[in-house]
Amino acid sequence: MGLRYFLAYVTTLCCLSISCYGELLPEVKEKLLVKLPDNLSQNAFVGLLAIESPVDRNPMEIGKQFIIKRVNAQHLAMEKRDINILKSTEKLFSGFSEERILGFDDYQSYFFPCKSFIEKNCISNIMAEKIKTKAFIRHNLLLVRYKVYLKLPIYESVDDDTVGLIGSNYIRLLHLHLKDITYTIADNRVDEGLENLQLELDFAKKALTQNKNITLGDYVIFSQGLRKIYYLISELLDIPLLASQLDNPKLVKLLESFTELEQQSLVRAFDGYRDQELRMLYLYPERWKDNVLNKVTVFEGLSIIAKQDSAFDTDETMNLFYNEMNTFSEESKQLLINASTNDQQVLSPVFKDTTLSLKALSDVYGMENIGGRYYVQAKMNQMHDWRLSQYDLVGYLSLVQLKLKIKQAHINKEEVSNFLKQLNSKASHPYSKQPAVWDEKTQTLSYKWLDQYFSKDNPTMRVYLRF
Repeated sequence: MGLRYFLAYVTTLCCLSISCYGELLPEVKEKLLVKLPDNLSQNAFVGLLAIESPVDRNPMEIGKQFIIKRVNAQHLAMEKRDINILKSTEKLFSGFSEERILGFDDYQSYFFPCKSFIEKNCISNIMAEKIKTKAFIRHNLLLVRYKVYLKLPIYESVDDDTVGLIGSNYIRLLHLHLKDITYTIADNRVDEGLENLQLELDFAKKALTQNKNITLGDYVIFSQGLRKIYYLISELLDIPLLASQLDNPKLVKLLESFTELEQQSLVRAFDGYRDQELRMLYLYPERWKDNVLNKVTVFEGLSIIAKQDSAFDTDETMNLFYNEMNTFSEESKQLLINASTNDQQVLSPVFKDTTLSLKALSDVYGMENIGGRYYVQAKMNQMHDWRLSQYDLVGYLSLVQLKLKIKQAHINKEEVSNFLKQLNSKASHPYSKQPAVWDEKTQTLSYKWLDQYFSKDNPTMRVYLRF
């Protein structure tokens, strides 16, 4: 029996055994329930969501009411499997925006004057804005509120739609706070500045590790925040004021390696993404059906066949996507566990995408749910590059850690190469095992980016050292 026919035979048996056509698996049904976050009054997500509320309003109360209405509407939509109920939640967003009128009026003041991870004048650029920015900070209620929310014990989001509402709020206020921290350190209040950096790090890590409803949106926002924080720490290592503080326990603590739980945050975000996609498939079957079939049939000329009802079965697609994502998450988890114990990984075969082809799928599985299978295959290919982003975040932190070691050794740039050789494996990327590269001419430490998002424009991640 040829491989093609064998796979088709096995698939048929599997479908018969689990009744995969037109019937959701019990575990898939369980994931359709949207859970209300715990203890909303102590949840930083609630405050960030409504941080732009008017001066005389309580952001926590406004955010709390919005989330309760949002989750209740989602529950009803799931219960009735009614797209119109879900659409009614869009009115919540428009009504909610009317309560957010304090506003980020001076956008430029929230801008971070360090354009890339290889900017050589980051601290100088921040200091050049000191007088104007300090005056802006002095009367900034948004930053006052933000600092309160940073200290709340809980961060738990709802879904990617609501997470999208806090993304720009968090990043802008992080930028402003990082500039304020730089001024604090420059004013020789080093410990206070380092403590505030630790507060920012702890908050971002809390959002990634303690968030029961974590989504890829959360991961994007807070992993970006972590990179910016580590970037500023890297730049601060070059200022003369910190030359005598390089062994300060508060500084060293800022650059602690990620715990295994922190490394696994992306895997949990994959699970959150899985659950959200299942809900969207459940409530928007026609939208996903049209979206997938229109794309693939025009390309492959199978429009007549693909428009048959059997070309897209929503429930079967949900079951298939659930199982594929579970396999992917478990594989990702094991890779990170192995990597975190310095087990050598060969990345290229692991992250190889599957070539998308309706013909190849139909040759193996026939035309039953061909659109659904194509949809799942396309989604899984998107996941591969996401997995690399965690490797790059860990890699960037390891470069900053190396920079601190070099600074602590009080060596000149001509001695760095030998110093790295002495460190041996401790100077290698924790996951890929590629050695850090020292470029004496540009005074940069680097690894190759693994994530295509970064490698498109700049093939390497770099950390600059000033001597």
